[in-house]
This record gives sequence, structure tokens and C-alpha cells, in this order.
Amino acid sequence: MIRTILTTPEGETHEGDERLMAVWQSTPGSHIWIDMQGESQQSERAILEAFEFHPMAIQDAHKERHPPKILNSNIKRSTCGFQRP
Repeated sequence: MIRTILTTPEGETHEGDERLMAVWQSTPGSHIWIDMQGESQQSERAILEAFEFHPMAIQDAHKERHPPKILNSNIKRSTCGFQRP
């Protein structure tokens, strides 16, 4: 199942499925959040490649174990959002 939330530059919020990804692509200044659950790795890979994720980031996302990344002795937490230019 793929769930998406799209916010527009006007402040509107839309909830839906993968069809909102096309709306995001055609709406400059919009943001999208994508939740993928139970999708095949091929389906996830196709979506992540469409967003031009680095191949190593896709590979890391498919790992079962996600050990913390440590940088300069500080644990960093990263979040990722997409903004349409």
C-alpha cells in the first residue's frame, strides 16, 4: 500500500495514493510525503529511482537492519522531504 500526503504552496493538503506523485511533479513549490508498506522491492525501487535517489540509498533502504550512522561522535538523525523546484 502506498499512502501520500501532498502540500501545495497555497497551503492546501491532499491525502491519497501514488496518483498524487504526478500532481507533485506538476506543481512547483509543492511537498510530498510517501509511505510505502508491503510493496515489492521492485515497486519501491521504481518509485525511489523516479525521485532520483542514489542507488546506494535505495540499497540501504531495503536492508532489514538500520544501524545508527555516527558522524564526528554525534549521532545524527536525518529526515528527507521533497520540494518541487
